[in-house]
Amino acid sequence: MFLKRLQLQGYKTFAERADFVFDKGITAIVGPNGSGKSNIADAVRWVLGEQSFSLLRARRSEDMIFSGSERRGRMGMAEVTMTLDNSEQWLPVEFGEVTLTRRSYRSGENQYLLNGSRVRLRDISDLLGKSGLSRRTYTVIGQGLIDAALSLRPQERRGLIEEAAGLTLYQSRRTDTLAKLEETKRNVLRVHDLIAEISPRLPRLQHQAERAHDYERVRGELDQALRVWYSYQWKYGREELRRVRAILEHQCERLDAHRALVQELSDQIAETRSRQAELRHRLGEWHRESSALHTRSETRQRELAVAEERRRLLVQLRDQTVSEIARLQVRRADQADQSTETESDLADLLEMRAHQQSLVEGVQSDLERRQVEVAELQESRAQMQASLVTLHGQIADHENRLQQLAERRQELRDGLQAYRGSLELLSKRQQKLQDRALHLDTEMETVQAAARKVEDQREQREQRVVTLQTRQQDLAERRNELDQRLGRLRERHDLLTRMRDEGAGLFEGVRNVLQARAPGSGNGLTGILGTVAELVDVPQDLETAIEVALGSQLQDVVVESWSAAQSAIAYLKRTRGGRATFLPIDTLRAGQPLRVTRGAGVVGVASELIECKPGMHRVVQYLLGRTIVCQDLTHARRVLGEVKGGYQIVTLEGELVRSSGAVTGGTSNRQRGGGILAREREWRELPDQIAALEVRRHELERSIDGVAVDVRAVRAEIQVLAAQGAKLDEGRREREREHLQVQQQVEQIEREQLWYRSLTSDSERDLDELGQRTNDLQQRLDDLLARVGDRESELARLAAQLEQMDDQDLNARLAERRADLTFTMQRQARIEAELRAHRESIRQVDEQIETQDRRLEGVKGDLAQTEDQIEALGSQQSALGAEIQAYTDRIEPAERELVELEEKQDQLEQQESQERSRLQASETRHSHAELQVSRQQDHMNSLRRQIEDDLGLVDLEMGEDVSGQALLPMGALVESLPEVEALPEGMGEQIRALKRRLRRLEPVNLNAPDEYREARERHEFLSTQAHDLERAAAHLREVIAELDAVMQREFRRTFNAVAREFRAYFAELFDGGSARLQLTQPDDLMDTGIDVIVRPPGKRQQSLAVLSGGERALSATALIFAILKVSPTPFCILDEVDAALDEANAGRFRLVLKALSERTQFVVITHNRYTIEAADIVYGISMGVDGTSCVISHRMGQREG
Repeated sequence: MFLKRLQLQGYKTFAERADFVFDKGITAIVGPNGSGKSNIADAVRWVLGEQSFSLLRARRSEDMIFSGSERRGRMGMAEVTMTLDNSEQWLPVEFGEVTLTRRSYRSGENQYLLNGSRVRLRDISDLLGKSGLSRRTYTVIGQGLIDAALSLRPQERRGLIEEAAGLTLYQSRRTDTLAKLEETKRNVLRVHDLIAEISPRLPRLQHQAERAHDYERVRGELDQALRVWYSYQWKYGREELRRVRAILEHQCERLDAHRALVQELSDQIAETRSRQAELRHRLGEWHRESSALHTRSETRQRELAVAEERRRLLVQLRDQTVSEIARLQVRRADQADQSTETESDLADLLEMRAHQQSLVEGVQSDLERRQVEVAELQESRAQMQASLVTLHGQIADHENRLQQLAERRQELRDGLQAYRGSLELLSKRQQKLQDRALHLDTEMETVQAAARKVEDQREQREQRVVTLQTRQQDLAERRNELDQRLGRLRERHDLLTRMRDEGAGLFEGVRNVLQARAPGSGNGLTGILGTVAELVDVPQDLETAIEVALGSQLQDVVVESWSAAQSAIAYLKRTRGGRATFLPIDTLRAGQPLRVTRGAGVVGVASELIECKPGMHRVVQYLLGRTIVCQDLTHARRVLGEVKGGYQIVTLEGELVRSSGAVTGGTSNRQRGGGILAREREWRELPDQIAALEVRRHELERSIDGVAVDVRAVRAEIQVLAAQGAKLDEGRREREREHLQVQQQVEQIEREQLWYRSLTSDSERDLDELGQRTNDLQQRLDDLLARVGDRESELARLAAQLEQMDDQDLNARLAERRADLTFTMQRQARIEAELRAHRESIRQVDEQIETQDRRLEGVKGDLAQTEDQIEALGSQQSALGAEIQAYTDRIEPAERELVELEEKQDQLEQQESQERSRLQASETRHSHAELQVSRQQDHMNSLRRQIEDDLGLVDLEMGEDVSGQALLPMGALVESLPEVEALPEGMGEQIRALKRRLRRLEPVNLNAPDEYREARERHEFLSTQAHDLERAAAHLREVIAELDAVMQREFRRTFNAVAREFRAYFAELFDGGSARLQLTQPDDLMDTGIDVIVRPPGKRQQSLAVLSGGERALSATALIFAILKVSPTPFCILDEVDAALDEANAGRFRLVLKALSERTQFVVITHNRYTIEAADIVYGISMGVDGTSCVISHRMGQREG
């Protein structure tokens, strides 16, 4: 078999259909990085059914489909088709050519085709698995597998040899055989446990059988005595019930008479109360109307008083307004006279003001001429004063300069002293800084040591984080496994729930009835409790037996009453919904239960072995009360001869034996796949299983959270340590900066010392210069003081001349004239203000007179309206008085009638009270009679239940006096009591003695004889079974030993062959050196691992971890080639396995590959030109401008695109 063709369309970067045709030998696929070469190897894995997306270099199924580019839209489907030549029948199918196709859609759907026909993934896996192709890890070999071949642990590397040796089939058979052996061991232990359980029971069951016979004899005598006793009690109980019923009927008649009289009096009282209520209503209305009229009358009276008061006030206001107008007219005349006098005074003042103004102007002209003369003298004096100021300024300047020179000389002396002090201080500070620099050097060494310690602690914490994250990942994987199990259980529970709701497996009629009972169905079926299968709880080991015993009765519908069954049957007839069997609880009667002793192969009576819901015991007894469960047919045969009457026997494996001797057995679909009871049990148990798994998942979640908390805590510690390290680094840098600053400060001090020394010499030189300048300034100051004395004498002369030219008299005259003028102007202003005030007063008086006129007119109008209102109110008051009198005439007679009705009501209520007392006494007597009847009925019902408990179904004469349901006609199952007129003497004591004898015999196992026989037979059967199981276990051990021998032999043979070829290929590929494969446990070939030991040419033997990349690749290639040589595969894909080889190694790689290609077809994805030269066919892959892979093939000088 070899690979003939590979077609890709829409797969990853191969948007267009790409067709690769292969032949035997070597085919090379070349192309630049990123062109899509490795996608071809992925396509081969994918079409062979690979499900691991990590091996396919993807994250999800959608990544298999071309995702589109800027120039080309994405594809909706990916398809890969592989055609295999099967002429040598490598694959177990009758086709010379096999085509495998896999498709993937963006919806997530995957399709698999075999020769164009749709198949399942499992079908593909089974087909390839039979040829060994699907299990080979080296059909597609990439760089990862090359490196992994050396990186694997010795135990994992063993798998490569096992694959080559074909041990998978043997391992599978060995696993199955081990499972069978463990199952056989468990069965042997179970059988021995059963034997140990049965053996001690045999003597005890024999004793119980003897007691059972005595118990049945005494029970028969007691039943006969009880039938006589209960017959007498039932007869006289009915007579007593009839007597108390007659008393009750008499009391009922008297009670009805008293009730009628009380009702008649109650009606009269009600009529009287109704008439009173009517009168009270009328009186209430009349009183309200009368009160309203009184209120309106009082209101009109108040309004009339208010109107009269208003008229009086308006008359008074009218008179006041007329008086006010007259007063204002007098005032206006006075203001007019005053205004005329003020105008005359103002004219005189204006003439006086003009004369005073001319006098002021004459005096002011004389004053101005004298001021010009004085100004000239003052100008001369000012010039002299300016000259003096200049001289004084020069004097002050010289004095200031002298002072400055003195201060400067003092400053220089102080500076010299300060400079000398600074030089001394700088020397001391320099010494301190040098000491500080030495201390900082010591501190930096300490900080660096602490920083190295913190870094070591941080690396330890980071390693702890890696460990915790690994544990967290393990816990997460366990949680994911639980999630998958939970998902499967929930799906199973949902499926069972849907089957339950849809009635899967039920008869048509049963299903329709159950659906019709659902709320909201609108069919009105009530009282439907469910099927028998839903309402019983059967132990798992009894499910087969109970299903066989009940058969179709498992689908019988249990209902609350006979009427519910009738309604359901009518519904099925109406809707043509099929037929169903109903079990009404109120009418269902179970037969006498069997009494079978357990043991000796007898499990017990079926009705006693199962659980049921409350109220279902009668149904279970009806269905299974006559069914015996046995271990097997051997014990069933024994019971068949011991138990009498109608019954059936069912075994745990499902055989059914009728009491007639008929037996049914064999296999059925129910036994192979589980029946309705198994589904019901599974549906009930699944929620508990789901809850348990959810608890485990919650615990895992807590563990994951705990690990996450630890991770966060360790990371917090890492952060703290990082912060400490950063702080230490910052401290080190701070000290380095401080050390640098200290050095800089020392240098600065040295510069300052030089500067202060230069300042000292400069200050001494400046002191000498300042002494000479001080002497020159003092001499110039003396000359300036002499010139100041001359200027001051001239200034005194000018001041004397100015004193002689005084202008005080002119100023006095001018001031007097101006004062007269000012007084006149002020008086003029006062008179003008008085004139304006008089005119304003006249205007205001005129406005007031106009306002009073308008007010007078309004008062006259209001007065006329008030007169009209007073007249109207008087008329209304008279009408209201008449209406009030009319209501008074109607109210008085009605109140007298109301008093009479109240007196009548009192009399009727007294009579009613007396009659109610008589009625209460009659009701007491009636209740007493009812109580007697009820007690007697309870006594009869209790007696009936006691009879049924002691005697079973008994036909009692009920009549109308005793409540109870009549028995269904069941023939011999229902007994009748004898007629008894008197009880025999001592009957009660006889019954009590028989009951005491029964209690002494109890507890008794009535099935003990059958159980004893079954236990003995089951003990014999189990002993035989134990012997057979032990022989089967010995045979299975022999099979496992044979398989171990075969696997060890094949493993040893394959290992030796691979080791031999590995040595040869290693020496050939390395052109020297040596290598070997070594077993880690040569004495234990089942568990041994495989070590690889190599020694490249010119080197010592060394670990695989220290090999270079090329050496590792060449070593791994030698191992893979050795496996292919020993166990060749039909074809092999090599994906850039020669990438790490240099030219020399690549040449030897090509020679080996060429030799192997005679037995194995190779498809090589490569960049190496030496490998390409060995190929028979070369395919070139390039990336097009639209982002898709393009294919170019080359064979024998021909090109095709």
